[in-house]
Amino acid sequence: MADYGEDTNNPYFIHKPHLRDVDHVFQLTRSTPQGLSPSEAKSRLQRVGANRLPLPPKPSKLMKFLTQFTEPLVILLLVSCVISIILAEFADAIGIFIAICIVNTVGFVQQQRSEREVESLKSYITQFSLVIRNGIQEKVVSTDLVPGDVVVLNVGDRVPADLRIIEMVDFSVQQDNLNGEMKNMYKTSDTMEGDGNEFPAQRTNMVFMGSMVTNGSANGVVVGTGANTEFGRDFSEMKSDDNSTPLQESMDQLAKQLSVIAFAVVAIIFVAGAIQGKDLLDMFTIAVSLAVAAIPEGLPIVVTVTLALGVTRMAKKRAIIRVLPAVETLGSTTVICSDKTGTLTQNVMTVRELFTTETYSITGTGHYNSTEAKFFRGPHVVDVSNDRHIKELIKVGMLCNNATLSYDSMVTEGKVKALGQSTEVALLVVGHKAGFPTDYRSQFTRTTEIAFKPENRTMSTLYDMSSDQFSSNEGSSTGSSSKNEVWFVKGAVEKILEQSTTTISDQGDIIDLTRDRKGMITEAAKGMGERALRVLAFAYGTHTNHLTFVGLMGLWDPPRDGVRAAIQKVQSAGIEVVMVTGDSKETASAMAAELGILPIDRLKTLNKLNSGTMSGRKMERYNHDDLLDEIHRRNGINVFYRVEPKSKKKLVKALQKRGEIVAMTGDGPNDTVALAEADIGVAMGTGADIAKEVSKMILSDDNFTTIVSAIEEGKSIYQNIMNFLRFQLTTSLATLCIITVSTVFGYPLPFNPIQILWINVIMDGPPAQSLGVEPFNADIMKPVKINNNNNSNLSLPYHRNDVRVVRERKKQIITKRLMTSVALGSVTMVLGTLGIYNHYLGGVNATDVLTAENGGQNLNENDEVTLKASTIGFTTFVLFQLVNALNCRSEIKSVWQVGVGGNKFFWYAVGVCFGLQVMAVYWSVLQGFFITVGISFEDWLVCGAVASSQLVVEEVRKFVLRRQLRE
Repeated sequence: MADYGEDTNNPYFIHKPHLRDVDHVFQLTRSTPQGLSPSEAKSRLQRVGANRLPLPPKPSKLMKFLTQFTEPLVILLLVSCVISIILAEFADAIGIFIAICIVNTVGFVQQQRSEREVESLKSYITQFSLVIRNGIQEKVVSTDLVPGDVVVLNVGDRVPADLRIIEMVDFSVQQDNLNGEMKNMYKTSDTMEGDGNEFPAQRTNMVFMGSMVTNGSANGVVVGTGANTEFGRDFSEMKSDDNSTPLQESMDQLAKQLSVIAFAVVAIIFVAGAIQGKDLLDMFTIAVSLAVAAIPEGLPIVVTVTLALGVTRMAKKRAIIRVLPAVETLGSTTVICSDKTGTLTQNVMTVRELFTTETYSITGTGHYNSTEAKFFRGPHVVDVSNDRHIKELIKVGMLCNNATLSYDSMVTEGKVKALGQSTEVALLVVGHKAGFPTDYRSQFTRTTEIAFKPENRTMSTLYDMSSDQFSSNEGSSTGSSSKNEVWFVKGAVEKILEQSTTTISDQGDIIDLTRDRKGMITEAAKGMGERALRVLAFAYGTHTNHLTFVGLMGLWDPPRDGVRAAIQKVQSAGIEVVMVTGDSKETASAMAAELGILPIDRLKTLNKLNSGTMSGRKMERYNHDDLLDEIHRRNGINVFYRVEPKSKKKLVKALQKRGEIVAMTGDGPNDTVALAEADIGVAMGTGADIAKEVSKMILSDDNFTTIVSAIEEGKSIYQNIMNFLRFQLTTSLATLCIITVSTVFGYPLPFNPIQILWINVIMDGPPAQSLGVEPFNADIMKPVKINNNNNSNLSLPYHRNDVRVVRERKKQIITKRLMTSVALGSVTMVLGTLGIYNHYLGGVNATDVLTAENGGQNLNENDEVTLKASTIGFTTFVLFQLVNALNCRSEIKSVWQVGVGGNKFFWYAVGVCFGLQVMAVYWSVLQGFFITVGISFEDWLVCGAVASSQLVVEEVRKFVLRRQLRE
């Protein structure tokens, strides 16, 4: 109930929580600021149900199956059945009805499979919430939240339930899902006064499911879940949007266009037959059956199934596709703009070096504690307990920090149980190595925090240091008898130096931060950066513009395994990789060179024009056109450093303007604009909810190699869909041509209506479906050379050596190459089928047929010669389809290169269809159904030989195409 009315079945949902103080809310929800216990949360979940919005009821499978019989073409076939019954042609009526049932069953199975695969995708997109249970923060699936849970909200989080705020810091949300207004609503934890009829937007101490946190942080207790939320009230009235992908829409449009053509041809066939005096009922049934077979109504469904299956395979590789269009775009990606930390690297930070007035190195890597960890100054071990300057530096890092560590687990298991950003965890780990307790900051009271923002590149915390026994005992320079509140600040070196006016001498005295000392610090930071270390500066003071600089820390984040090889793979496929990072020029360039993004020769010329790097500040000076010209002038830029989120959007727009299809990674709320602007926005699984929601793909492992796997899968899916389309178009065109030629020129029809419907089953059934699950082909990632003799090459990368990926932006589905293959295949099928049919008829011509129909020779469907010829023609055409499916497994590669392995489903499908065709020829029950007769082994050899001509023609076409591509 939206107003939180009292409900005896759900006693934890309270009435008008915004009018009650925090203690009263906890009392009514039977919870505490330390949250529920795991056992209590589990018990409540069983009682109140999952935190999930109710879904509208779906039609039953029986209703979905019966809906298949309401299609216009099916209704026409049913009319034909009724007419056959009236004319006492019961065998025809039964045969057509059974054929209708088979066709509809195939369609129903396809539809069910499509819905099942699409529905399964939802399970891969899981929202997590940070909650406090038993006083410990932990992540839980948002659907497991229950009333009484205490939820922690930060910038970029999607509010998972209705919450009563219990504490907050500069907290605001956007709740446009409730009031439609895209503006920040600032919140408070204060108890409201009112009559209880306040609108949700007026409840300033409440946040509601679906709202987005835009600033600050807050803790709130859950007072409503699922349908018992404000958002849940109207959810059932909402209509889902049409999520058809561009490729699905294109296929749907193509199917409609082919339907118009097919109807026109069918009309011609019917009129021609009527003029020739053929039985109108027979011509009507044949015309409708041909329409059913020729119109690829299953094309959009197969596209959906293929896309959904591909998305499922991607999810198993940790690439979560949020919207199906992303699959298509992935196959066209030409530039990947990747963040460094966590995507190209492991995001397992370790403090390797310190700088105060000298440089110190530290042993040990990763998030762990070791009693053997040592601090070195050159070759000499340093006793940190006697070095006040190092302790001050480490102390600032631990206090300007929001991460947590469990050092008990470190002692027993040798590993850290960490929660928070990897950088901040590393600062706590080095503190523990230096002898600080990991919960050191709990000894002091934090009064204010200024969160890190990309435009400021600093984080600040204000503490009441009156209880700083460590400082007073050790003579710490942070202590102040006149003022107990002290700022602790960390961030980019240049920013901290701008805010600092003093520093600490070797003797521990406060001295002026002169230009020479700033130069020495800058050189130390540059040296760390050249060793691929991420550099942070630290300072403290009573005023943020008059800080005391204490030192630097260099953090090592090793490259992820396999990233360099993955980068080489996409580069060889003509896909450019660009590093976009907030790190310094030296750090970014050193890591880019190690990973193969920045050529070594460019690393040696970092201060020259063609260094391949550009700062975010310089990017801001250019508009899109000027930035594009600058990239061109420098012969390409591989590394963008000190980049702010707004500059990412400018980069995306510039690359898109030169014709690139851009994938952009991001994880924070400020990245959302660039992620939304990119053709493929790629969010990190550990990133903010809002970043995930505007992205098309989520990397659950934050790994660059996953992007490469997804691109490979995207290319493979597109190729499979095109192979399926080639198969369908070839069969449809050949079927129409055979019946049209036979009718217009007065030849006897080689197929009867039931046989035509059987051909439709093959066209939309297992052999066709199997083309959508062809395994990944490594050749897809190989580049295609193009001739670039003209000067209009602005749509191509400037520095990619005239290499183009397989797909282009907005490439048409129906291409000359596709239609060449379809035309050759169709002509081969038409000539082969009509040729062998005419041969077994004994050379019957149009005059013979007309004579027979006017009482001459006995040439009808029950004639032994006609039945055998029809069976031969029917069998040959079915074999043509199986050979065509074999050809369509690859557009370019020979069937011998594709091989027999990889796609077992294809061979099962071909084997089943061949077996059913054998039964249709020899089993007496199916003989009466399909109107066939048994044929000899020699006849089968003839049918197979004629159908094999399709293989020969396609092999020649593929050979010529491969030769053209090589040249």
